[in-house]
Amino acid sequence: MRPSIKNLLVLAPVIFLLASCGGKKASVPVPKDAAIVMHFNMASLSSKLPWSEIKSAEWFKMIAEEAEEDEEMTPLQKSLLENPENSGVDLKSDLYFFMQVKGKNAYAVVSGKLSDAKKFESTIQGISEMLRIKKDGSISYLGNEEGCLTWTSNRFIFVAPTKAPGSDFGPRRRYYDEEDEDEDRDEEQNFESLLQFAKDVHGLKQSNSISSDSHFSSLMKETGDIHLFFASNAFMQDAMGPLRMLKASSLLEGNAAGLAINFDNGKVSVNSKSWYGKELGELMKKYQPGNLNADMLKRIPSQNLAGVLAMNYPPEGIKEFIKILGAEGLVNGFMSEAGVNIDDFVKANKGDVMVAVSDFSIKEKKITTQIGDESYTYSDTKPDANILFATSVKDKATFTKLMDAVKKEMNKNKNEDMETGEEEPKYVLTDSWFVMGNNQGTIDSFAAGRNTNSAALISQISGHPFGGFIDLQKIFAGISFPEEKGNWSLNERILLAAQNWENIIFYGGEMKDGATTGYFEINLKDKSTNSLKQFYSFIGQMVGEQRKNLMYRDEEVDIPPPAVMDSPVVEPKIENKK
Repeated sequence: MRPSIKNLLVLAPVIFLLASCGGKKASVPVPKDAAIVMHFNMASLSSKLPWSEIKSAEWFKMIAEEAEEDEEMTPLQKSLLENPENSGVDLKSDLYFFMQVKGKNAYAVVSGKLSDAKKFESTIQGISEMLRIKKDGSISYLGNEEGCLTWTSNRFIFVAPTKAPGSDFGPRRRYYDEEDEDEDRDEEQNFESLLQFAKDVHGLKQSNSISSDSHFSSLMKETGDIHLFFASNAFMQDAMGPLRMLKASSLLEGNAAGLAINFDNGKVSVNSKSWYGKELGELMKKYQPGNLNADMLKRIPSQNLAGVLAMNYPPEGIKEFIKILGAEGLVNGFMSEAGVNIDDFVKANKGDVMVAVSDFSIKEKKITTQIGDESYTYSDTKPDANILFATSVKDKATFTKLMDAVKKEMNKNKNEDMETGEEEPKYVLTDSWFVMGNNQGTIDSFAAGRNTNSAALISQISGHPFGGFIDLQKIFAGISFPEEKGNWSLNERILLAAQNWENIIFYGGEMKDGATTGYFEINLKDKSTNSLKQFYSFIGQMVGEQRKNLMYRDEEVDIPPPAVMDSPVVEPKIENKK
């Protein structure tokens, strides 16, 4: 199953669409113990980005023109570029991708419905004459140790071998070279094992399907163009490593998380849910965070905010989590060397934390440095920003004790490493706040509480246990690269991004129906067009401009002049032979 690179490139648009866009047989062909599941609502995705609009892009037209001129392209392959439904795949039915962990290895699977099995088989045969299709009952199949494609009268399933997430860090880790790794995989995941796994999925019963999992079912009730589900106990079973000595692995049991992604008009909206096992779930219910401190957000001095991340947490919950983890003695032992303990942390902190970035810029600057008696000036382009960190204080005396312990450790390292040339951090400690940053004026202004920040995005994240935003417009406005020769400079790329992207907002932390909820949003400038279509258009513009830029550079390549000879060139004599 090794089609040529040229054929794969021709089928790339089809692949892109497919990838983005106990008795009773399972309605969802995904095993219950799958570690990762992705569901693509193809009916919704294809309605938001029809194939007719994909074909209208300049890059696609270029591929189509090259395909028409390619004598090796078969009529079938050309027809797939014209309409991928000619492949026999049902592009209006749900598509699933999932990964199932088996020890240190895993199976990566793509599954979808067929509208016409005969067309699908003809499509497969049309890719390469080298392919040989075999039958096993109602299942047709072909492949090798790198992948197995199977199909019945109404569904296709493709299985590929891969490594389990985090397997290199777990107790089963081996130290071998790349060749040994491939041999080991061939032994445990050969073609026969891939085929058998595909057969098991084809015959999956409803009771063994992921649809019988209450967490997955709860996620699927959320409207979404794409659903993404993680079962963390399966996903991380080999990634815990030394943490297995603690209770970390047991705390993962029963945990799961899911995302419902929608390409709405003018934005991408993502609703998230996180579920926890019994022990961790009880801890989360007992120590629920409060909402963001409104006074903390208003205290931010600058109105030119590029980004903010803020949260509320219960300090007692941190202590209890460490205790449940079985690491209380270890943490206290480490902290005792500095003369403090976990109880000091709980007593000192109120539970509000914030990081703010303002006045962001990337601009060319003249930098002068002194080397000996000589002074040198050069140009450099580096990011610059005003960074502010703040955390609320419950007991100033205890917080001072913690600070003294930190200073002591920092001085130890400084003595060991000698002078680093780094600037000492600036900070202020009041009865209510510890504030640190790189600008003393900003720090003092926050600590004094002289501000009433009215940034619009701040109001959108208030009223939740955590929240934050990235104002992309503020970032773009602060970027200015040196002018460069070419069709498409970096500044022009930034301008194109600024014309399309607006901001990113996220918030959440509330518990509802046993799950912690969250929300994430990417906002675009055009509010009347769905974000999937806008993303496709933006990528198309980027690719098109990049192609023009490369063509421009090719034209600018200097061709050296002919070499100058020191002596005249003697023309050779040609004798006429009779």
